[in-house]
Amino acid sequence: MTTSQATTSSQQCARWCPLVGIVWILLLNPSVALSQEAFDFHKCLLDNNSYTHCLVDEAIEEETLRGKLAGDEGKILIAEGDSWFNYPSLRRMADLRARDDILVELEETYNYVVFSVAHYGETLEQMAYDKNQISGLVSKMLDVRNLYRNNRPEAVLISAGGNDVASPEIATLINHRLYQGPLADGVNNAMSTAFIERLSGIMIEYLKAVRHATDMVFPLEAEEGGQDHNSPPVPILVHGYDFIVPDGRGYGYPLNFKGPWIKPSFDHKNYEDISFMKQEIRDFMEEYNRAICMKITEQFSDSNPSVFYINLLGVVGADKWANETHPNREGFSLIAVEVDKAVQVIAGESQATQTNDRINRCP
Repeated sequence: MTTSQATTSSQQCARWCPLVGIVWILLLNPSVALSQEAFDFHKCLLDNNSYTHCLVDEAIEEETLRGKLAGDEGKILIAEGDSWFNYPSLRRMADLRARDDILVELEETYNYVVFSVAHYGETLEQMAYDKNQISGLVSKMLDVRNLYRNNRPEAVLISAGGNDVASPEIATLINHRLYQGPLADGVNNAMSTAFIERLSGIMIEYLKAVRHATDMVFPLEAEEGGQDHNSPPVPILVHGYDFIVPDGRGYGYPLNFKGPWIKPSFDHKNYEDISFMKQEIRDFMEEYNRAICMKITEQFSDSNPSVFYINLLGVVGADKWANETHPNREGFSLIAVEVDKAVQVIAGESQATQTNDRINRCP
């Protein structure tokens, strides 16, 4: 190939290669065609902007659309948690960013601006003891403080403990069906109590750290207009979990790309009666929620409490589960109703008495 031919080929590639790349992306991922933001990103590249330049433009556009740069009018939440806050929807086959979870409902239905470090699969132990987890949460708090200098978050939301419960470890708490010793039926009460006591202790240790972080980033005493003023502590809300369903459905049932998480432990111990399994797990979840609630109310029961438990038992119902441990979109919507009402009550924006029945209401 001559120099002139190489130059001509290079010029042609400069003109047509980006278009070929876009067509290739659209064919491989049809969801891009459904996303105006993704199409605009590639249009930005075609306008001879650098990739980084377009990333900045896209981020600013998305943040503006979500209200993060819209001044002090947005209702801000900071969130850390598991898949109940970050649940990848099966709609991802059409849209890679699709989610069905509590935070999506709070954003889309109740117009909250959510700064989240939640990620599916995270355990309470990881949140409490992983340095990256803690620094990630603090980083989101600093983002809020820097973006909204005259506004504080409505609350910090915590969703934790579900993956510690829905793990292979739960099998060790279940007696074999043929076992004839003490506490022979189903879940071993003594072992489950010790397990739950350990988890609730970790929860309190973690919540004290989150309380310390919020007080450092959003101090109770601050200077405004040359004068000191006192601000209430940013409330921390921890939701409990509803009655999970040990029916063998995993993520993407019946293919079960992930899970199931509970029924295999009963299967391993030779149980076959689904109604028996459901009752055992129902009793276990009541005990778990009771322990978390009582620990929170005991540890943060001063005259001006700032850490709260939200009781979600019975909210989802039997027919609104996507699988064993995750509600479907409608189920998450029902939970978001309760979370929103709790935030409003604690923030003093509502006096809805029915919501107070779920705040710090121990089973």
